[in-house]
Amino acid sequence: MPCLVTAMPSDGSTQPLPLFVCRNCRPAGEARTETHPGARMVSEVTRALVLASALDAIVLLPIHCLNRCDHGCTAAILPENGPRIVLDSLEPTQATARAIVRYALEVHRAGHEVAPPEGLSLCPARGPLPR
Repeated sequence: MPCLVTAMPSDGSTQPLPLFVCRNCRPAGEARTETHPGARMVSEVTRALVLASALDAIVLLPIHCLNRCDHGCTAAILPENGPRIVLDSLEPTQATARAIVRYALEVHRAGHEVAPPEGLSLCPARGPLPR
């Protein structure tokens, strides 16, 4: 099941919310290709952001690694004044991408922790993420 680390209240700024997506996530031993899971996740999240008209609120930042290699596709949301939100064990599908974008928009708009959408669950953070 996908999991994420919860966000704390932000300062309500209008700065776009950074959304990192690991572009290299793939099962152990699978070669990197244009269609491996991480590349597909970046593509699906890009599409979900466009469809949600969320490009002003969320900035997508494909990244080489989010240190969750043993947990499948991974994304991270970095609220300006709160702990990071890490989502892992994600399927590189449009449905998952839409859930990620909806959740990121809710966090950005509310300025505080909100309940995750169905299919995403809370879990503890591990490892460093970019700042």
